[in-house]
Amino acid sequence: MPPLPPKALRAPRSDDRPLRELIAGGLMLPAVLVAHELRLCPLLARAPLTTAEIGAALGIAPRPARALLAACASAGLLSARERRWSLTPLAEDYFLPESPAYFGGYWEMLIATYALFSFDCVRRAIISDEPQHKSISWPDRARAFTRAMHDRGMACALVWPAQVDLSQHHVVLDVGGGSGVHAIGLCLEKPHLRAIVLERAEVCALAAETIAAHGLADRIRAQPGDMWAEEPFPAADVHLYSEVFHNCSLEQCRALARKSFAALPPGGRILLHEILCDDDAAGPRPAAASGILMLLWTKGGRQHTAPELSALLSEAGFSGVEVAKAAGVYSIVQARKPA
Repeated sequence: MPPLPPKALRAPRSDDRPLRELIAGGLMLPAVLVAHELRLCPLLARAPLTTAEIGAALGIAPRPARALLAACASAGLLSARERRWSLTPLAEDYFLPESPAYFGGYWEMLIATYALFSFDCVRRAIISDEPQHKSISWPDRARAFTRAMHDRGMACALVWPAQVDLSQHHVVLDVGGGSGVHAIGLCLEKPHLRAIVLERAEVCALAAETIAAHGLADRIRAQPGDMWAEEPFPAADVHLYSEVFHNCSLEQCRALARKSFAALPPGGRILLHEILCDDDAAGPRPAAASGILMLLWTKGGRQHTAPELSALLSEAGFSGVEVAKAAGVYSIVQARKPA
């Protein structure tokens, strides 16, 4: 290797902390997933423990135990007091199976598909503009994916329905609704509502199980169907698309908006539940990361901005478009079909 050419040395104009945090983030997630696989959080839910006690219980040596606990603490999952580790509320909410917001299925999906997030897969997705998910082996994919989306979605589904006034509406069509997690959240929050979950036949069986487990089989039904088919949507006065539009190109989103406009009655409403990009599409980080995820998983999917979604709803004929923050990193874009 030839010697490096000489440079005029000067102090950098910016702190390198953002780069250090970026590098750290790439290591923290797999460490947290290992902690999930080892069932660290259920262990600490019983009682606070020392590093040595945790290492002994998990069957790992002192050095990796110390590194793993530091990673989990830096991620906000653990706190230390008097040399004993305990769970934070964040860990209790999202890492304990008994919590209604448990992300378990999602963590397990990330573990099963982690090879998809390698440099090689991301590079191929960026260079080729082709999804890479077929490069991984993932048994029982449909059921595992549906469970992962259910577990990831429940925390939001228990919050955002309270932020939307649907008092004048009666039936929600949850288009591509997976397990029905958001229909469940809506019906728990709003006892006057009924819902239909429109999904592929193989997903409907799991949705029906999940709906029944929440005691809502009398108000929510899973109906096999294809959102892209020529057949009209089932009758409903609200159409919900939760994280559906980001799987689609803008032209596909326009087609769904037009189909909903045609199916909804006058005064009917459309709701889009999404992680939105900033108006300049430069962030925030969760939306930017989800954009990379769409490259890996979909053909044409992308994260959209509020102006993009507002414009396509208006083009379809909807009026009164509103954009509001929902739970966590999500937003709700909603509009009405003129009466």
